[in-house]
Amino acid sequence: LGNHDYWGHSKHLYGEQIRVPLIFYGSKEWQDGRVVDRMVRHVDLLPTVTELLGVPIDSQSLELEGVSLTGLLAGEKANPGIDFAVAQRRQSDKKRWSEGWESGLVVAAQNERYKYILKSHGDDELYDLEADPFESVNLVGTGLEVEKKLAGWLTRKYEWMRAHPLVGTPEDPKIEAEFIDELEALGYLN
Repeated sequence: LGNHDYWGHSKHLYGEQIRVPLIFYGSKEWQDGRVVDRMVRHVDLLPTVTELLGVPIDSQSLELEGVSLTGLLAGEKANPGIDFAVAQRRQSDKKRWSEGWESGLVVAAQNERYKYILKSHGDDELYDLEADPFESVNLVGTGLEVEKKLAGWLTRKYEWMRAHPLVGTPEDPKIEAEFIDELEALGYLN
């Protein structure tokens, strides 16, 4: 943390704040300590775990975006069908505005090489993750073909997400008392 003069998380969508390792631990065939340096997403967890457990699911009828990563775990080099990963910044609130957050939407799309950050307020950002892994040189407006492609894809994706909100989310979630202090200390509740 700190590459972009910010020591927390959730304010920005730079790699140091959103990139985390995904670690699987399991049976004999995984004990070789394989490291897979590929982009994967949270939405890939459900199809992966269900396949590993032998639980059949109908990804189409469930409208799952994720793909199973079992091929990558087995050592296959082929892309399992992941074109882009999406990240969205936490919504601003009174506490975050007092900490200097800019208002509005901040959402990012990235593929193996490029990341585009779309902002409803402020300037968009584009990074070549291969040449600039610390995301320090904004390439928006330099004429790269990928800028238009990622910006268009991300805009369509965000509009789809807005048109298809999550359903069944409780209006007033109940949090057990023992976790309230921990969540407050982490900044999730105020």
